Amino acid sequence: MFRGSLRHFHNYRRFECTTGDVYPNVKYLYWARLDVDAETLVLYEGQRLIAIAAEERWALKFANVLGSLLEDFIAANLWPKPVDNS
Repeated sequence: MFRGSLRHFHNYRRFECTTGDVYPNVKYLYWARLDVDAETLVLYEGQRLIAIAAEERWALKFANVLGSLLEDFIAANLWPKPVDNS
């Protein structure tokens, strides 16, 4: 189980969510590159962790405004290359 701390992360963007969420709110998104196996990460939210190619995103459903946030992240050319999930 990975218990390290995330020391190097980048502030991506502040999103003011006025529609598409349960109530208006502000989301702060950060990103970081990790050099660990997915199996060593402890998830505190969600059901699973998978890597997908940007073009595979249309096959998945995202809660509330997260799909829009994902589109913005991809447009900024920050989407990583997928890894082998087999």
